[in-house]
Amino acid sequence: MGCTFCATGDSGFSRNLAPSEIIGQINAIEDETGEELQNLVFMGMGEPLHNWESVKETLETLFSSAGRHWGPRRVTISTCGVVSGIDALTQSKLKARLAISLHSAFDETRSKIMPVNRRYPLKELMRACRDYQKATDQQLTFEYTLFAGLNDSEAEARAVSKLLRGLDAKINLIPYNPVAGLPFAVPDFQAVLAFQNVLKQAGIITMVRTEKGGDIDAACGQLRRRDASEQAGANA
Repeated sequence: MGCTFCATGDSGFSRNLAPSEIIGQINAIEDETGEELQNLVFMGMGEPLHNWESVKETLETLFSSAGRHWGPRRVTISTCGVVSGIDALTQSKLKARLAISLHSAFDETRSKIMPVNRRYPLKELMRACRDYQKATDQQLTFEYTLFAGLNDSEAEARAVSKLLRGLDAKINLIPYNPVAGLPFAVPDFQAVLAFQNVLKQAGIITMVRTEKGGDIDAACGQLRRRDASEQAGANA
């Protein structure tokens, strides 16, 4: 999707997964761990709503009595804001949970770091979110990565509060996990707490997520990025 801060996206697009491959991942994890999965999130190395038909078929399988007979609340679809896909999810009546990567309440800033915002600006995104919530009565989750000096000010927090007004929503604040070669900085933790405080005062459920794995390049996309770089060096 071209998000400028994303280590995974920097690897480029290969192809979409088929429904059988998605179900196969679930089966493989359960076989490996010996435990039944309790919750599932469509996210990570790709945009689920750009592979909507496969995701839809997978959800239908998981929710059906002939499949897993899971309830919709066990499944979350995470999107960077593909409005057409959110509308398709709403119309499908499958009622999976929805998580949206927000990262700014200002179109100018969001468009700089998330090209999807140029296609689907915040006004359209929030309309789709409200339609989804009205149709499903599900609480929305917003993910918000904080970058020092870019989107971590209290003014931005107040704008986020205004943007989410009237929604049943919670927000996860994620201090940026640094990636070598990308021009973003980790915010001061006091700035993170100040941002959280503004949202809490507005009545929004707000949590600060602790990132793990960055010290060993195991955070989102980092290991693949490092291995690709090492492979390129070996082939040079």
